[in-house]
Amino acid sequence: RLAFIDRLRATQRVPARLLDTVRMSVHDDVWLVELKQQGASMHIDGRAVSVTAVMDFVDRLQASNQFQSPVDIVTTSTEAIAASSIVRFVIRGDLR
Repeated sequence: RLAFIDRLRATQRVPARLLDTVRMSVHDDVWLVELKQQGASMHIDGRAVSVTAVMDFVDRLQASNQFQSPVDIVTTSTEAIAASSIVRFVIRGDLR
């Protein structure tokens, strides 16, 4: 019974660490729409004020050492909203 509780606690740490890493990596120029984790794979759908902001976000995630391989930018596109444009992005990474 204690071993089962220990396994539950260990599995709870991964999502908590992931959310903390994402929280520390997001700055004012990036906002998230969706974060999905399936096994060791993580996908983030978000918006940013520029491609540079997306790249900075990815760099901060990568520097966290929570990922096995480089965090990849899957897609980016520009979307016009009112008089300005924003960058839609999807990134993915494999967790350690």
